[in-house]
Amino acid sequence: MKKFITRILLFAIILLALAIPADIFLSKQFYETTDYRFAVWNDILKGNLDNDIIIMGSSRSWVQISPQILDTVLHTNTYNIGMDGSCIDRQIARYKIYRKYNKKPKLIIQNVDWLATLQNGTHTDYLLEQYYPYFYNADMREIVIPVERFDFFDLYIPLLRYYRYTNMKETIEMIRGLSNPEWSVEKGYKGMERKWNGSQLENIELLYFEYDKSSLEEFCDYLSECKKDSIQVIFVYTPAYVEGVQKVVNMSDFYNLFDSVANEYNVVVLDYLNNEICRDKAYFYNAMHLNKQGAEKFSQILANDIDSLGLLGK
Repeated sequence: MKKFITRILLFAIILLALAIPADIFLSKQFYETTDYRFAVWNDILKGNLDNDIIIMGSSRSWVQISPQILDTVLHTNTYNIGMDGSCIDRQIARYKIYRKYNKKPKLIIQNVDWLATLQNGTHTDYLLEQYYPYFYNADMREIVIPVERFDFFDLYIPLLRYYRYTNMKETIEMIRGLSNPEWSVEKGYKGMERKWNGSQLENIELLYFEYDKSSLEEFCDYLSECKKDSIQVIFVYTPAYVEGVQKVVNMSDFYNLFDSVANEYNVVVLDYLNNEICRDKAYFYNAMHLNKQGAEKFSQILANDIDSLGLLGK
């Protein structure tokens, strides 16, 4: 029996010895990709970003605000670190890594919305693969990974994470698609070449603004740090199609909460939920997201408004 156990342990050690370099090799394949899941992390972790402005938020910043347009109007260097499908806990974790590796920005454009910003997003399993290549980075483990739904086997058994939430075929396809132009981003932004699809909106009767108290506390701590670091923050209520906004029965609660937070932390608020762009389906691909045409029109409007505020101290 002891010999059997010894052989099993020896076999496990050999497998582990082979798995670690294979895991490192596999992870490194993602370090130069332009795929949106990894490209922003790669740029952040290289530590070469020197941005006057960063854009934070969920997909409603990621696909709706173009850094290139802001740079053209404001003569700045802007980067979009918005995260698809992410509440404020993920957003702040990414921001902390950004600050640890790169110079602080002068201005943060913080996308704020009623559906995701202050919901409790801790331990979501959406797009977990975006973290897989960076498990050997101590800062990622300390700051980012704790807000995700990883367990012991994901964190400490080489290769397992690549096949546990995605099967081998999907992982291979992920590697093959590293340079897929359809999902490439430029300075973190991805304009969506899509036409209007209102099917999801038609299936929704009513929406409610709700928030998680712990998420609000984390959000306020982040704003307090920005204020302490002399970083100006702007809340941007990015456009949403008018019929979607009308389904939110307590929008006044949304406005009251974020206006109160903005007043406490000296945050400028730019509200585009009543902008004319919100009434034209041609600018949206669904009720919550502008398509590329709409995003670039909105980015121009946003850039001009920021310019008129004179926040960058030119």
